[in-house]
Amino acid sequence: MSPTPQQPGNKAFQVTAIGDRFVPADVFQEVFERFPDISLQAVDIDEEATPEGELGIREYRGDPQKVIELAQEADAVLIHVAPITRHVIESLPNLKLIGTARGGPVNVDVAAATERGIPVVTAPGRNAEAVAELTVALAVMLLRHIPRAAEAGRTAVDLGQSVVEGADFMGHELAGTEIGLVGFGRVGHRVASLLSAFGAHVMVHDPFVEAEVIKAAGCEPVALDELVRRARVVSLHARATAENENLINAERLSSMRRDAVLINTARETLVDENALIDALKEGRIAAAALDVVRPAPVRSAHPLSTLPNCLLLPHVGGATREAAVRGVELLADAIRAFLDGQQLPNVINPEAIEKGG
Repeated sequence: MSPTPQQPGNKAFQVTAIGDRFVPADVFQEVFERFPDISLQAVDIDEEATPEGELGIREYRGDPQKVIELAQEADAVLIHVAPITRHVIESLPNLKLIGTARGGPVNVDVAAATERGIPVVTAPGRNAEAVAELTVALAVMLLRHIPRAAEAGRTAVDLGQSVVEGADFMGHELAGTEIGLVGFGRVGHRVASLLSAFGAHVMVHDPFVEAEVIKAAGCEPVALDELVRRARVVSLHARATAENENLINAERLSSMRRDAVLINTARETLVDENALIDALKEGRIAAAALDVVRPAPVRSAHPLSTLPNCLLLPHVGGATREAAVRGVELLADAIRAFLDGQQLPNVINPEAIEKGG
């Protein structure tokens, strides 16, 4: 069933967009320039004013009360990390649609929205290209020992004096290398495409994807234990679930090749970090690159950051301007569909449409 918005008279549809450093207000303004019939208010949230306490949501920044003040007249609220709590939803009398420029609406109380008949739309795949490109870059960096070579380049006093100085950093090419992808969603599929262009042999494990689909993408479907045993690069692209917590555990790390590298640009819970620390310290695998980690037990350097064969990044996988724009474009398309009475794309709670009539 398609939504049936009721906009009285010629009153413009009011959209409040709350940006942040990752998806700033100017991105919302840029995208919505093509919709003159929509009245857009775009502001950035004060990320420092994030209250502590249990709000029924997670991974948010900003004060819910400020959201209420900004969106009091809004027909639709678009966000990235701003908090949309039950209290926020109940305090906005005109609210008809919520959109979040991320794949999972963990900072939105979806149940409260559904109770009020308010659909929640998301932006799945908006950062797939960015994460895939980063994954390939990390694979090259680890296989070619770039972090160690770059450090040597910064400190060497005789750089350029020897024609064989690169021999200390002898690495491997992507071409012909067996690379294993764990997970074959939007990101995994794009990583496979990029790696295949380099001539890599790509293996895939994903119990939710048919083997024929994997083969059609030019990849070899394999069981997880075979993948970690054979691959020189193991790259994680699976969703985080209770069932796959610590999927890469001590046993699987021990079965990996000694020259293998592990890349995680997905979710921190997929890796047993204590087991990974031991494997890296003991040289049971060559290196790791992680864009996601569990928080350190105290506010200090992460234990993995002290290891010379571990490259840690501050969750930059989706940090491109293009990914931010793409996410807002998906929300803009949903707003247009809503106003035109068309079927809403990427709605996470379709039952809300039935409830809202």
